[in-house]
Amino acid sequence: MTPLLFLAVAGAGGLAAALRWLLSRRPREQPGLDPRILAINAVGSLAAGYCATALWMPDELRLVLITGVCGGFTTWGTVLLAEATTARGVEPGRRSSLVPNLVVCIVAALVGLLLGAALPPYAAAPA
Repeated sequence: MTPLLFLAVAGAGGLAAALRWLLSRRPREQPGLDPRILAINAVGSLAAGYCATALWMPDELRLVLITGVCGGFTTWGTVLLAEATTARGVEPGRRSSLVPNLVVCIVAALVGLLLGAALPPYAAAPA
């Protein structure tokens, strides 16, 4: 990995994490499954699945998009923190969000994989 590629992955991850924070920063009024976090994780999983099989995509771009953008945008740390809070009984009556996140995100990633494999490769216009 070149230093420039490393900086591109790190920068993309930081920008995507900032976007995720902006989208999910308002406090929730009720405990339980946060639909914003579920949507963020589903969109990131779908994008990562697509990028993994998109034939037109160079490996360097794939690395920046999957590792940087999708890795920074998705928020599995938030899901796991919520699960730890639930397990410790800090929020009585809170339901687990792990299973819905896993199921939705696995399905989204599979759809992305299928889309990336099914869509024709990008064809550059002849010069």
